[in-house]
Amino acid sequence: MLHHTKGIVFKVTRFKESSAIVNIFTEKFGVQTYIINGLFAKRAKNKMAYLQPLNLLNLEVYFKENQNIKRIKEMQWAYMFSNTPFNNTKRCVLLFLNEILVKSVKEEIANEKLFNYLYKQIELLDNFKGKHADYIIFFLIEVAGLLGFKPLPNKTEKLNHFSLSQGQFVENHILNQHQLTAIQSFIFYNCLVAANSKTKLKLTKAEKAEMLNLLLKYYQYHLEGFGQLRSKNILNSVLNKQ
Repeated sequence: MLHHTKGIVFKVTRFKESSAIVNIFTEKFGVQTYIINGLFAKRAKNKMAYLQPLNLLNLEVYFKENQNIKRIKEMQWAYMFSNTPFNNTKRCVLLFLNEILVKSVKEEIANEKLFNYLYKQIELLDNFKGKHADYIIFFLIEVAGLLGFKPLPNKTEKLNHFSLSQGQFVENHILNQHQLTAIQSFIFYNCLVAANSKTKLKLTKAEKAEMLNLLLKYYQYHLEGFGQLRSKNILNSVLNKQ
C-alpha cells in the first residue's frame, strides 16, 4: 500500500553492483529499510543527491507489515540545504549528528515528537549562527530526553554528584567511574539548566569539550552497543577553531 511521509536520511549501504540499502527515519513508520535498484548507476546521479546524510525528504513509499525491506516509489526535497554543504563546520556537525542518530534511533514505529524535533533541528543547523558546540550539547541533552533517558537536573546541596548510570544527581559516598566529580557535576548541571531554559552556555572551549565527552559517555551507559564515534575527533578539531 502506498503512503506519503516525510523522512530523514540515516544511512546508505551499497548492495551488489549498483543498488543500495537505505535506512530512513520516517514520520509515519519510524526507521525503515528500503532497497533502491541502480542507485550507483551513472544515470542515477540525481537520486544519490537526495540520499546524503540527514537530508529531509518527502517520500511516497510502499508499506506492508512484517516486510523487512521496502521500496520507495518517489522522493522529493522537503527542505534543501542552503548553507550546510558549503560550510565545513556545519558539514562536520551534520555528520556527527548523523552518526549519533544511526546509533541511537532504531525503533520501527512512529515517534512523532522525536521526528519533529530532529526535523526542526536539522533545518536550524543550516542557518545557525551561534556557537556550534552549544548547539550540539543542547541537542544531545534533548534527544536523550526524547529517547527516554533524560538527565535530571535534581542537584541540591546534598545531591551534588551526577551519576552517569542513574541519570541524576546523587550523594557522594564513593567516587567511581559512574560518577562525575564535584566540578564536572556543577558544569553539567549548568548545561542541563541552560538547555531547559534555552539560554547561552557560559563555558570555556575546554569545558564545552569536556561536557561533550561526558554526554557521549552518558549515551554509552544508556544505549546498548552505542560504542565509539568515528566523527568525534574531526568534530573536536573543527570546534576548537571557533
